[in-house]
Amino acid sequence: MIDKANIDKTNAWPFVEAKKILRERKKYIDQKGKIILQTGYGPSGLPHIGTFVSVKPN
Repeated sequence: MIDKANIDKTNAWPFVEAKKILRERKKYIDQKGKIILQTGYGPSGLPHIGTFVSVKPN
């Protein structure tokens, strides 16, 4: 688990995008109690915005 204080300080795009999703889906998160965020790696070996998704748990 990453320390929340460090997440709040970073401007790395995966964390910025995750924070946007958390804000936009607050109602859903409050209703379901969780949300899963995933990303993968592109051919360069670096995370790619096209592989960043929010997964709705069942």
